[in-house]
Amino acid sequence: MNEKDSNKSITRHSFAMSIPTLASRLLGLVRVKLEASVLGAGEYAAAWYWALSIPSLFRRTLGEGALSGALIPLLAEIEREKGREETRQNLAVVFAVLGIVLALIVVITSGLAMLLFHLQLDLGQEWNSPRVQLGLRLVPILMPYAFFMCLVGVIGAVLNYARVFMLPAAGALLLNIFMISTLSAIQWGNLSHGDMQDALEWLGWSVIMSGMVQFVLMYLALAHYKHAPIFRKLKKNVGIIKRLWTLMIPGVIGGTAVQLSFFVDRTIAIKVGAQAVPSLSFVDRIIDIPIGLFAVSMGAVLMASMSRSAAKGDIAKMSSELVYSLRHVMFVCIPIAVAVIVFHRTFIWLICVGGKYAETDVKAANAVAIFYGLGLPLFCTMKIISPMFLARKKVIPPLIATSCAVTLNIILDLLSLCDNIIPVGNMKQGWIALATVISSVLNISILLCLLRKEGIFFGGKQVLTTAARTILALLPGTALVILLGGCEFVSGAPWMTQFARCAGFGALFVSAYLAVVWIFKFPEFRELFGALFGRNARE
Repeated sequence: MNEKDSNKSITRHSFAMSIPTLASRLLGLVRVKLEASVLGAGEYAAAWYWALSIPSLFRRTLGEGALSGALIPLLAEIEREKGREETRQNLAVVFAVLGIVLALIVVITSGLAMLLFHLQLDLGQEWNSPRVQLGLRLVPILMPYAFFMCLVGVIGAVLNYARVFMLPAAGALLLNIFMISTLSAIQWGNLSHGDMQDALEWLGWSVIMSGMVQFVLMYLALAHYKHAPIFRKLKKNVGIIKRLWTLMIPGVIGGTAVQLSFFVDRTIAIKVGAQAVPSLSFVDRIIDIPIGLFAVSMGAVLMASMSRSAAKGDIAKMSSELVYSLRHVMFVCIPIAVAVIVFHRTFIWLICVGGKYAETDVKAANAVAIFYGLGLPLFCTMKIISPMFLARKKVIPPLIATSCAVTLNIILDLLSLCDNIIPVGNMKQGWIALATVISSVLNISILLCLLRKEGIFFGGKQVLTTAARTILALLPGTALVILLGGCEFVSGAPWMTQFARCAGFGALFVSAYLAVVWIFKFPEFRELFGALFGRNARE
């Protein structure tokens, strides 16, 4: 496959992977709408999102990423050398050891939360606030979710190794389905009878149920494809645990650092004020849509393609794919970032306002949306650069870059607690979002410097040219929208009126951008169009 066909293949496969992701993200928006309506943007929402971030930390660190990435090549090696049955026996050891470790984590974390809840330590007014105490009460309920989802992550890795991809992706829909059902029942008054603490506990149980059901279904799928672990022949084989740990430890350290930074963000935000955590969480869900649809999908395709090129020692092809992907990230993600900044008030209003989430709560998320919007191209760029290192099994450089970025992020987060540096008000949660953006700049800069040091071409001038050209192409549409008042929402207007108004101005914004792109014949537009609708794509 030549370079041109390889780049087209990356685009086509990325967009194909975006389809199930889109379904999950759209369902997630329904869930966000209900969460905002039921929980609002105050004490209850802050307690819920903070408590949920704790099991999510363990899920993302142990159940996803490093563990899955290390397990797949290890299973392939064992099956090639010793056969399927030996692989399943070794998998049983992994399940047993991981299950014990996870059970201990659940018990210790839950016990610590219960101890802090009952001791009622005098840690200051903010830390003893109702949102913190309610969050500590919810942690023991939510922690078993981490147990099930970490095991689901392992099963998903094994299924991917068995060339089964759709089932793990479809399983992610279950959490949204269970939470939407529970939130709907709470809103209609069938659960909790107006007691919000009971409502949050019901919501916590729905999260656990989604994890249990997903685990059972995934394990049945594993058995169906003849890859289930053989526990009846469980043996003391610590060799696979040592090898697995050696492969995954750099990724675990990096993943832990990232999740620790995320947890510090939310923990500091819960001290900043009741509206801070919901503001960060709701805007994060909006930003996560383009990241998942474009950057995550392209990053996954790049990882597979670059791994094959790395095995052949074809660094030139890897560089070509990197430059192509970075240019298209700029071409697609910069317009989305500008749209988020221009329309952020309307987006938040449409998705969140209703029930207990009032129009006044939109103001609390303004600065967060602007800074997260500015950082969107950076967040997407990280997904594209990382495969260049991981495909060559260079796990230490990303670990160094991540550690430096996380350290900077935590230091900047702590500044939000200083009233003489960051003014009291909505800017505090905005500063937390800005800290994430600044740390992403550092992370990307370190990785690009390391690539330059290795002599690997990443097309800096080409990528910057695409970015500058894209920004200039956006100026006419942005100016039209601002001049016509499209960046504001009409207070008190019905939801459909707001939606129609946003859709109209959004169409104007996109049309103006595409018109400039077409008139000046941007190469990225021709490449995307050719990859998706050209003759090879139809075939």
